[in-house]
Amino acid sequence: MTEPTSTSQLIFVDDDKDEQYLVRCAIEELPHHPHMLFFDDGEELLHHLNDQVANQPQVSQYALASNAQLKNTVIVLDINMPKLDGFQVLQMLKQSPGYANIPTILYTTTRSNTEIRKAYAEGANSVIIKPSGFDETVTVFRNLCNYWFNTVRLS
Repeated sequence: MTEPTSTSQLIFVDDDKDEQYLVRCAIEELPHHPHMLFFDDGEELLHHLNDQVANQPQVSQYALASNAQLKNTVIVLDINMPKLDGFQVLQMLKQSPGYANIPTILYTTTRSNTEIRKAYAEGANSVIIKPSGFDETVTVFRNLCNYWFNTVRLS
């Protein structure tokens, strides 16, 4: 396995602090892991992304695409969150020309085919069912990081 670039970034959004801790520990188990950012809800994520764009010298609808801080970024969103749920955040991201190309993965406990189909219809790049234990979480995030940061080219 090759090493993620130093600019690889995984943004994890989940209101469950225990889930955040589990994912952080799982990713830190990887020999080469991306930079990680954690947010408690979709509003926090959107504020962060908007701040990234606002700090650009030239802001256009495509400013984010050229933002070095957000290249090689993957967003992992829980579906069930307060304020804005994962579906609402996904819709906002995919409707914005500046954010639409950021790979966005929904991370959920649901096994509902209806919700999974909805996620893909609204632009999710993947849907991952939350693993049941630490070892499975390490495996899921090893595979996720390997695919998004080593196998495919994001920028």
